[in-house]
Amino acid sequence: MGTYKRIKKRNSTSGEAASNWEYFSEIDEVFGSRSSIEVPLEMTEYSIISLESPSTTATIDGMDVTPTTSVKRKRFDVIEFLEKESEKENEAINKLIKIESERLEVEKEKLKELKQLRALFENPG
Repeated sequence: MGTYKRIKKRNSTSGEAASNWEYFSEIDEVFGSRSSIEVPLEMTEYSIISLESPSTTATIDGMDVTPTTSVKRKRFDVIEFLEKESEKENEAINKLIKIESERLEVEKEKLKELKQLRALFENPG
């Protein structure tokens, strides 16, 4: 992964010769669109603007950049997704706890019966 990131970064700069790596194209197909590898341009522009200007509206190259409801909606979607995933995890954990509790009860019953059998063999009469 480090090799891929290094080559991807080197290929995106000017004045550099293209790097050849036999697996680059295959890895690029899989990881090339991930934001951890290559940050989308509009995200970097918005980040730069928010660092440069404390106001909520700014212009870059004549383009008006304002936080829109779609950005808020995306954040809400992510939060909503994470909440649902958390609920699913909690449900799975609760199911496992229930199963283990039932298994423990069965083991307690077995132990109780074994103690009764042992008592019968020790006191035959």
